[in-house]
Amino acid sequence: MENPFIPIFTSDGSAVGFPTIHCYNDICATYLGNLSDRKRGKALINEEVYTAVSDVLSRPGDTSQYTASFRFWARKMFKDSGDCLMHRGKPVATMEQIYSIIVRCHGQCRHAGRDATVRTISKYYSWIPKELVANFVKMCPTCDVKR
Repeated sequence: MENPFIPIFTSDGSAVGFPTIHCYNDICATYLGNLSDRKRGKALINEEVYTAVSDVLSRPGDTSQYTASFRFWARKMFKDSGDCLMHRGKPVATMEQIYSIIVRCHGQCRHAGRDATVRTISKYYSWIPKELVANFVKMCPTCDVKR
């Protein structure tokens, strides 16, 4: 990342000058709650799904685990680079990583807003929904002061 922004985190894992981790968790819950049941399970990749996709990709002939549709989706959407899962040539961000990624990228673009933050994130990562970033930026206390 060019000119990386290094946030200061508090003891609860929240970054100073950004929405708290609790606020982020509420944003995620609202985002997922507004999705249909069908889309909810794959909208954000948690560590469990990430591991399952890695298993599918590392054992292509094994049909004993996971459903056929899950295995098809995993092979269609992801590649294993050896270090991490990739989607369209970029590392897949897990739900557990997204908070710190948005904080770093929003800070790197100096709280410039949703589009600049999304642009910065999409240079380096995949699987972070624009709507999630938009809601995070709306809740940013530093941006609120600037408005």
